[in-house]
Amino acid sequence: MKYLHVIPPSTRMMKGYIQMINDSDHNKEHLFVSKNNFQLSDIDLLEYENVLDFGKLEQGRKKQFAEFKNLLKEAEIVLWHCFKPNREMLLFMYANRNYLKKTIWVTWGIDIYNWKKTGKGYKTPIYNYMVKRCMKNMLSINVPLETDVMVPKEKIGLNKSVFVTPYCIRESLWDKMDECISREDCHNYNFNERIKELVEEDDKVKSIIENLRDNELSDGLISSISDKIYSKLSDKYSGRLLKSIRNENGLRILVGHNAYHFNNHIQSLSSLNTFKDDDIELLLPISYGGDSIFNGKKYKDFLISHAKRSFGDKAIFIKRFFEQSEYTDFLSMIDVAIFNAERQSGLGNILKLLYMDKKVYMNKNNPLFSFLTDKGFVLLDVDDLEDTSIDDLSTPQIQDDKAKQWIEQYYHPRYAAKLWDNLIVDSKKLLEER
Repeated sequence: MKYLHVIPPSTRMMKGYIQMINDSDHNKEHLFVSKNNFQLSDIDLLEYENVLDFGKLEQGRKKQFAEFKNLLKEAEIVLWHCFKPNREMLLFMYANRNYLKKTIWVTWGIDIYNWKKTGKGYKTPIYNYMVKRCMKNMLSINVPLETDVMVPKEKIGLNKSVFVTPYCIRESLWDKMDECISREDCHNYNFNERIKELVEEDDKVKSIIENLRDNELSDGLISSISDKIYSKLSDKYSGRLLKSIRNENGLRILVGHNAYHFNNHIQSLSSLNTFKDDDIELLLPISYGGDSIFNGKKYKDFLISHAKRSFGDKAIFIKRFFEQSEYTDFLSMIDVAIFNAERQSGLGNILKLLYMDKKVYMNKNNPLFSFLTDKGFVLLDVDDLEDTSIDDLSTPQIQDDKAKQWIEQYYHPRYAAKLWDNLIVDSKKLLEER
């Protein structure tokens, strides 16, 4: 092992990246270890031979950290994906800051824009001080896009070498996105049929159906039992997120991608108020974030009550995490998306939506707006929503093919893998110069 990746134990976020590394010629040189214990929902990552669960490195916490220290010591380069350590990990890394001198901090956004803890009590400033000291010891910093190159210096005061290397879009998702583009009407795609196909592909379902046929039951009885199986298992593949698509013909509007206050949901909903009597559905993902206090209550709770009060049952809340494949299917059914943050956020969502020719509104103050416009994409200003008619809102937005080619040439694993190789090579040169 030459390169140690310290990762969040998240299938949703890390599977495509790990697969990209493991498909490369240098896969034997990479080892992944989680910075927290794996939860049951993410243990499929452990099917990769080079992925380790921190909680199973050894028996007992002291021995686990001792083995983790051995891994850090052995590695030539450490890549720390999303530096948001819990108290236990922060204390360990603060005491072992020498290993950070060969560490590339691979930022996600939340760990750089919201790195500081807030709250009262003496522990908060101590935590923030220790985190910043650790950051200052990093070898280099990686950001996902050119728009974030100056953020480490502006937000944290770090004078570090900053590289730009993107996380890839998982290879299996490109077929889904291309399928959406090729459909004459992506909006009317029969998602229930897709769910049924997924259930039919389930090995356990295949076995049950084969046993029923072996027992020579009537086709009608087999069909009845099959329907019950599909009904029971559909939640496994779709969950509330995909079941919530109730309105077959209404305009589906995505508002943000999480429950953090910086998405400015309230302003977005206010701009959409003129359409409240039209045939629309507002889809609000709130599976994470939203714990800050806003008007005397948690922001997420305030957002839910505000949206319900303004739009009734037209406001649908996505409260669970979903696997990337199903989430991409969900995005393929969106007509209009609104991202009202003033900073880079929701990049993966935005890129997929643009690639699938969806209409995207953004905050014009967001550096992504001008960056993507310069790449040839047509983006619309959130401030213009109030003066937009329902007919204009419903009109599809076809993106330029050359612009979409940029997404593929930058985010497809076969291209992104080369950029990650370059990141490691350049960081090793920095290490040699120290």
